[in-house]
Amino acid sequence: MKMQQMPLAFVVLAGAAAAPALAQYMGTSGRSTISSVAEVRSAGEASRVSLNGALIAHHAEDVFIFRDAFGDIPVRIDMALWRGADLAPGTEVRLTGATAGRGERRRVEVNAFDLQ
Repeated sequence: MKMQQMPLAFVVLAGAAAAPALAQYMGTSGRSTISSVAEVRSAGEASRVSLNGALIAHHAEDVFIFRDAFGDIPVRIDMALWRGADLAPGTEVRLTGATAGRGERRRVEVNAFDLQ
């Protein structure tokens, strides 16, 4: 009888030990992606962003003004990401990146973009 209880106890203990490890993994689905300028303005710092719209002005060396149906916001696109693209005012783009700054200094730090 003791021999039959030993494997059962081992299985129960092994299952209990594995449960906390499985419960701790959140994955990437816990964070939603922001998809409009209006959402960018109210989102927390370093929130993921995916925007479709147009670059309407070149503000500084690597800063552009982006516009979608909900408003305008500065976006920073590192020159290394350009890959020879012509980023002129009116260029339709899809941007991915993260929110940065607070209040009037809110912007999007772009980590990838596609011309539309």
